[in-house]
Amino acid sequence: MSEKILAHSARAEKSRSALLPLLRRLHFYIGLFIGPFIFVAALTGALYVLTPQLESALYSHQLYTDSQGEEKPWRNKSG
Repeated sequence: MSEKILAHSARAEKSRSALLPLLRRLHFYIGLFIGPFIFVAALTGALYVLTPQLESALYSHQLYTDSQGEEKPWRNKSG
């Protein structure tokens, strides 16, 4: 009976050692396939976060102007 257990454990060890390179290769190829998508998501997310600062720098001449004319009271501005 102990010989059967030893033979079974030897077979299990052999199949496990054959499975490990396959799993490593799959992990590598999946990483190569998914990596560019993660990179694009990170890049566009960073651009999305920096949008207010970029807009402020690029369009500052359109967002802010010099005052012209005399200052009017706030009550007269609405209508």
